[in-house]
Amino acid sequence: MEKIGIVLSGGGAKGAYQIGVWKALNRLNIKYDIVTGTSVGALNGLLFVQKDYKKAYKIWKNIGYDFIFDDAQKLNIENSHVYKTYISEFFKHGGMEVKQLEKQIELAYDEKKFYGSNVDYGIVVFNLSKLQPEMITKSKLTSANIKDYVLASACAFPTFKMKNIDGMNYIDGGYYDNVPVNLCIELGATKVIAVDTKAIGVKRKIKDKNINVITIQPRNKIVSLLVFDKDLAIKTMKFGYNDAMKTFGVYVGNIFTYKTKSYNKFKKSFSLNYNINKILQYYPQKKQHDIYKLLSKPDLIDIIEYAGISFELKEEKIYNIKKFNKLLIKQLQITETLDLNKIKANDKKLVKNKQYIKFILQCIYENKSDLLMEIINNNLKEFLTALYLYTIINN
Repeated sequence: MEKIGIVLSGGGAKGAYQIGVWKALNRLNIKYDIVTGTSVGALNGLLFVQKDYKKAYKIWKNIGYDFIFDDAQKLNIENSHVYKTYISEFFKHGGMEVKQLEKQIELAYDEKKFYGSNVDYGIVVFNLSKLQPEMITKSKLTSANIKDYVLASACAFPTFKMKNIDGMNYIDGGYYDNVPVNLCIELGATKVIAVDTKAIGVKRKIKDKNINVITIQPRNKIVSLLVFDKDLAIKTMKFGYNDAMKTFGVYVGNIFTYKTKSYNKFKKSFSLNYNINKILQYYPQKKQHDIYKLLSKPDLIDIIEYAGISFELKEEKIYNIKKFNKLLIKQLQITETLDLNKIKANDKKLVKNKQYIKFILQCIYENKSDLLMEIINNNLKEFLTALYLYTIINN
């Protein structure tokens, strides 16, 4: 009988990403039997076991420094100098006080839901007093100690103070295993969905190579490890949702996210609409072959996404490809036009990327063959992006 395990890595504020993945798992009706976690993954995992998605979403939607730290207002922590504050508190007091986080764990924990759930649970902590890791499973947890061990797993020393339990000092489980896949397998998982926020921490090799492990990781730049900001958390949850849906084939894309049906229909009928044979005829046969290969459909998604990045479209949105193209054209129209007589093909470093791509588009429209040859030679990616824009404008 298949048993699906969810593995939640450590990652501090990056933990918001895991809640976005959870939303996708719910949407896909993927049930799970086991949850293991380290650090923030232990805290989120507690809510996974209780099947308290709404509570988890509410926590992360309203996250702030006052959620974690007692003296957040007094310390006047701001995103721009947060790490300076952490360093200062370590040298003054041996780390940040996290009694406020302890209160939040008490609010998150629901004894009836936790022990009434059929989902097994395991977390990783590191016993600093004994200099060894400990794997704490649901069977070993009691209402008296569960909050202590979840907090211990999340004590990202030296940023946070160590957690003392029964005379022993504990720190973040990420010092031993930040993505506890092996623990999940030991608890009986035959299939694993690992949500790895790519945060700093030790990652152990998977011992059982026969287990199917599906890894979901951020494809975009997400919130920093120790920046607790509700707007960034909401954006990070969206990335988690998008990446999970792409992992399971519902959406396509890498940096951006597109509805599969609209993208596949577009891709099937699309071809770059420009005759570059006159330009390419001056190149050696191998160079021509390489360029034509880059123009082929399998690389289309890279060109589209590079256009989106260059023209600064929002990465967290889910796009219909036609809407995406309209937004590209709109951004192109409001981008400053450069004087062809005042810029050379190799002046890319002097202007913003979107300006340079618009400059190439001008060259295409005015058939500036000499300039285009130099651009293809030095900045092929930007040329292909301009060619893509030329095509969607003229189709």
